[in-house]
Amino acid sequence: MSCRDDHTGWSQAEVREDYRVVLARRGRFRRQVAGTPAEVDPTTAYLGVPGEEERFAHPAAEPRGDRGAPRAALRHRRPGRRRSRPDRRPPRQGRGDARYNLNQSKAAIEAWLKGPPPPADGHVEPFHSTVPNDQTSGRSVFKALQDDSDPTTGYKGAGINAETYDVKGIDTRIKYDSSRNPPFTVMTSMPSKS
Repeated sequence: MSCRDDHTGWSQAEVREDYRVVLARRGRFRRQVAGTPAEVDPTTAYLGVPGEEERFAHPAAEPRGDRGAPRAALRHRRPGRRRSRPDRRPPRQGRGDARYNLNQSKAAIEAWLKGPPPPADGHVEPFHSTVPNDQTSGRSVFKALQDDSDPTTGYKGAGINAETYDVKGIDTRIKYDSSRNPPFTVMTSMPSKS
C-alpha cells in the first residue's frame, strides 16, 4: 500500500471490509480511528478491522527521502549487477500470513469477541486456516525421526540439518485487550500443518 497524496490535513474517511496488519516501510504518517489519532512509522504496525472508519494525514514539512535523485552510491552502480544474496530462497508461493488468516477467520473472531462469555483481558485464542489451492504457507520439520535408518528425517536426529517439508496451514494467536480498538493484539502467526 502506498499513499501518493501530499495532504497535511486529514483525508476523507475510508471504510474497509477486511482485517489487515499494516507495517510501515518508510516515512511517517498519522492515522485516526474513532477520533483517536496515532503516529505510524517504520517502528510501528497497526491492525485494521472491518467496518472501522479511518482517516490519514501526512505531517507538514515531512522530509521525503525516497523522492528526488538517487544517492550517489546507487547512481554509479555497475549495470547488470543486482543487490541480492545468492543463498536467498524464492518467496513463498502461499499466503501464509496473519492478514490472510484473520480474514479467513473473521466470523470466528467476531463470535469469540462477542461471547458468551466474553473473553477476559489477557486471554489468548488460536485461529487456524489453510492456504488455498496448491499453495504453501511455509516449511517445517518433524521433531521425531520418521525413518530410523535416516537421521535427517527428524530434528532430534539432525538438528538444523533436518529435512524440511511444505505445510499449508496458518496458526495465528490473538490476545484480548479491552483497552484497544479493536480489542485484541496479534501475538504471533506462523506456518503450521494443515
